[in-house]
Amino acid sequence: MARGKGRINQGAHIKRNTHGTSNEISFSVLDAAKNTADATDPLEKEDPFWAHADEEVSRRKKRRRQQRLRFRVLVGIGCGALAALVGVGVWWGLQANQEMQGELGRVIGTIEEADEVVLPFDELAVKAMTESLGTLDEQGFRDSCAALLPQVDEALQKLDQARTDTEKLQPHLKAPADLETSNQALVTISARKNMLAAGRDALQATDEAVQAYVAVQDAWNTLLAADTAARDAASLASLEGEANMRASLEKTDEAIAGFTQARDEFSLAAGLCPDAALDPYVDYVSTRLEAQEAARASTNAYLASNVEAMVQQNNRYNTLDSQAAAAMRSLNQQPTTLVSINFGQRRAGLFETYMQDRQRAADADAFLNDYVSSLV
Repeated sequence: MARGKGRINQGAHIKRNTHGTSNEISFSVLDAAKNTADATDPLEKEDPFWAHADEEVSRRKKRRRQQRLRFRVLVGIGCGALAALVGVGVWWGLQANQEMQGELGRVIGTIEEADEVVLPFDELAVKAMTESLGTLDEQGFRDSCAALLPQVDEALQKLDQARTDTEKLQPHLKAPADLETSNQALVTISARKNMLAAGRDALQATDEAVQAYVAVQDAWNTLLAADTAARDAASLASLEGEANMRASLEKTDEAIAGFTQARDEFSLAAGLCPDAALDPYVDYVSTRLEAQEAARASTNAYLASNVEAMVQQNNRYNTLDSQAAAAMRSLNQQPTTLVSINFGQRRAGLFETYMQDRQRAADADAFLNDYVSSLV
């Protein structure tokens, strides 16, 4: 028995040298990647695609008597890039005896009711167009989407009602100014409907991007914690004695649980952003997981005094760990950066239609308010 135990100790010595050396390769490579984890998102420093989108709006603004209008174009959100959609409502200043104008006022009142959704919806869309994914997460973007998006259908119904009422009213309008005002009301109704339709899809896509960003952030942190457990397991495995090997086994189990969770989180993010090139991270963590399973099998073989199985599993561990180290060297960007870059590339396209209809709504509302300001 003593002779047999001596052979096991010899096997443990082989494991100590190879197991530790391979880990040094893997750990040092992951350390290099970890050191860049706090780098600033390159997208944060770039001018957004809409940086000069409302210069024409600003030019028109100077010619309007904005001090008497409630709906106005405000320049200065963020980098001064986007105008603020603040809605309509000045119609209620019309004289009660102006019956047709009063009817138009009731139509605009219905639009104003829809604006209870349209305006916070637009504010959320502006954030989606201007903020980084990390900032959107910190500001509770996903919770805001979950609360607001279910209200879109009701707002669309109100806009449909306003359109129907306007179309019924138009044959009774005689004054050219009143008729043109009703036409502009139809324009702003149509624009708002399109904003809600296109914006809903864009906000849902943004919501998925934020979810993917959070998932890879969690996966990265879980990966680092699992890596620490794997380091501890390797350190304990390099020591003599059954107690150290059992302690190593506990740390290996902890690492396996961590790598499993990290793999699932990376897989979730890859599914949400399939074009963000996250599959190599899934593959890397899967290899680390398989390596830890081999390390566990090797330790169990040691505890069972099975030298042949211990050496076989230890060699398998070292091969897999070396493969993981090589894979990590090829991953030259942080996973959160990959998600951010992918979303940045898609963002302009996601909101292009929304921005066009947003401008239509702003132009129509400006006409309506100029008309009203001439009456009050």
